[in-house]
Amino acid sequence: MKKALALILALMMVCSLFSGTVAFADDASYWETAEPIEILFAHGYAGSELAVELVDEWMANVTEKSQGKITWDYHPGGSMGSITELIEQTDLGAIDCTLTDTSQLQNFCDEYALLFYPFLIQSYDHQVKVLNSDIMDKFNEILVNGSNLYALGYYVNGVRNIDTVKKITNLEDCKGVILRVPEIQVYKDVATLLGMSPVAISYSEVYTALSTGVCEGFECPNNSIYPGGYHKVAPYILKSGHMFSSCALEFNKDVWAGYPEEVQNLLKDEFMALTEGHAKKIIDADEEYYRLYAEEGATVSEWDDPAEVAAACESYWLENAEALGPEALEICNEIIAMRS
Repeated sequence: MKKALALILALMMVCSLFSGTVAFADDASYWETAEPIEILFAHGYAGSELAVELVDEWMANVTEKSQGKITWDYHPGGSMGSITELIEQTDLGAIDCTLTDTSQLQNFCDEYALLFYPFLIQSYDHQVKVLNSDIMDKFNEILVNGSNLYALGYYVNGVRNIDTVKKITNLEDCKGVILRVPEIQVYKDVATLLGMSPVAISYSEVYTALSTGVCEGFECPNNSIYPGGYHKVAPYILKSGHMFSSCALEFNKDVWAGYPEEVQNLLKDEFMALTEGHAKKIIDADEEYYRLYAEEGATVSEWDDPAEVAAACESYWLENAEALGPEALEICNEIIAMRS
């Protein structure tokens, strides 16, 4: 009996090893004979931003793991259009994929605004919980059904702060400040709730707008404010915490569906393998940015009464979610339930 059991276990081990070898051989042989694919990838982020580090590493890993069969026609830094224009081109199929702030998806599916309701996401821990939950599967389904976009995945891109030409620490200071916002409704709503005057300006034009007085401030994560040098023309950084930004990598839905399963799996697996490490980079970088702001003559401040500011926005959450419909309200309540 013991000999029989030992023989069975030995056979199982051999089969397991053989199975793993075959799987490896199958993967290798697939890429040896696969047709080459060149992916047209364009985005509006500057190369110095942390958001770009992840996709640069992702592209390199995909090309290496595919034995050079997947290559890139890559256009960063807005060379093919603004962030808004590029996601529209991806939706139309003019380019294969793009990288955007997740809030841009609100222009295609209203429900994405939920992720950017003011002060709803309360910390990095809370944001990571949401991005790693099945809530994002619900968003993906809504996006695929409502557009020609497919979201490969999402990753942390930093708490959003307010960078201005004058010091702000309370709601009274906010009154009438002309704040640059993207052409996205939730950003306009945030500025209005804080008592500011929102003005939609392309991200690529923000530095000039601040320098010439067209606007008095803008809001962005530290990893955009500091590398872009915006603190040099708007030297007051408020740790606002009104939103926690995330990035989304979107493919044209038809382009994605046309890839073989092996290609889809490689693109997704290599992307997901990088997101946890990237979140740590973003979080660790924040304190360094605050140190650098001060070192370079900018002033970093906080809300005098954070609870007062957050309270001014809380009624916005459920009222707007309910207006979007029962599914949006359910998602909003799930996000609230994940708060500490």
